[in-house]
This record gives sequence, structure tokens and C-alpha cells, in this order.
Amino acid sequence: MSKELKVEQIILNEILSEQLKPEEMMLPERQLAIKYDCSRPVVHKAIIRLEDKGVLKIRPRKGIQVMDFKVSGKLSLIEAISQQSKESISRKFNHDMLEFIKDNFKNVIRCFESVQKNPTPILLNEPEDFFTLLFDYCCQCGNSIYPMLINEFKVGILNVSKCCTGSAEVKKLFQEIERNVMHNLPDQAIGLVDELFEKIENLWIGGRDV
Repeated sequence: MSKELKVEQIILNEILSEQLKPEEMMLPERQLAIKYDCSRPVVHKAIIRLEDKGVLKIRPRKGIQVMDFKVSGKLSLIEAISQQSKESISRKFNHDMLEFIKDNFKNVIRCFESVQKNPTPILLNEPEDFFTLLFDYCCQCGNSIYPMLINEFKVGILNVSKCCTGSAEVKKLFQEIERNVMHNLPDQAIGLVDELFEKIENLWIGGRDV
């Protein structure tokens, strides 16, 4: 890993863990170089990359401002956020991530009202199997946006999937959804998605906060 990537990761972790808070101004680049034991150009490159991700903003003649990543962050942050432990980021964020995937999974299923779906063998014995199943649905649905979108969530999906591989209930619901899609019954398939993701959420973060 290059020096600027290491510095980028350190700063990003400080932002995601809220050691650096939204609206806070960071130290000048020279002081950051001392703090992170690197050169100023390395710090500058890391800051530019983080500005592209929407977590920092370079304010001319003012300095480097920390942004609220929940508001201004780009999808490229998903992998870094997903690698954080469940304890270091809010349960609400985990819930929102699952809600986003769930809603888009419903939209993908709706696409099969007009597109013939090829059968998908559903094994779901490994975390990678869950991602492969969702990605396969996205690739076949006829909308090129969905495969790119699900790719952005790959690390998060794999992390969640680790909790699901031993669940017979989750596997059964996926299989029922597949059967309904294959029999051109998208409404019945979509009707099972909420139950499926409720079980996944219970396995992943212990259900919703009251």
C-alpha cells in the first residue's frame, strides 16, 4: 500500500470513528505531515482523494474542513464503512444500508415482469454465495445500473452474509423468492422481501432499535 493510501486510510478511520467531527478544521498540511510521519505531498494527495470521496473539503485560504460523510459522502465510502465493526458505527447506519439494498432488490425483481430470468442455483453455503445471487439478479434484470450499484456494496454484503450462512430460514426465503420470480409472480416474490430482510437484520445487528 502506498504512503498516501495509508494516510488516507488513517484520516478516513478518524472521520468514520468521529475522532474528527463534521465542520471541524484539520491541522495545516505541514503539521499533518509531522503527525502522520510523511511528506507534505503525501498528505496533500491523501486529502485530494478524501475530498473526492466527500469527507473533506479544501477551503481556499481557510484550510481543510471535515464534512459530514452521511450527507456528502460518495458510494466509494461504502467499503471503508462496511469494514468498520458494528460497534464503531451506528446501528442506524447498518439498518439504513440494509434498507437501501432491500429496496433496490425489490426494484430488480420488478424488472422480471418484462425480462425472462435464467434459473439460478441457490446454494448459499458461503458468504460469497449471497453476493453472487444478488449480483446475478442485478445482471439479468436488464438495467445496467443495478450491477454497478450492488458492486459498491460488496464488502457490506459479504460482512452481513457471514451471519446468514447458517440460517435455514434465510435460505428458504431466498428459495421461495426465486420460485416466484421463475413462475412470473413478482408481486408474491416482493411480498417475501421484507420478511427476508427482517430476518437478515435480526442476524446482523439484532433487529431494529425501538
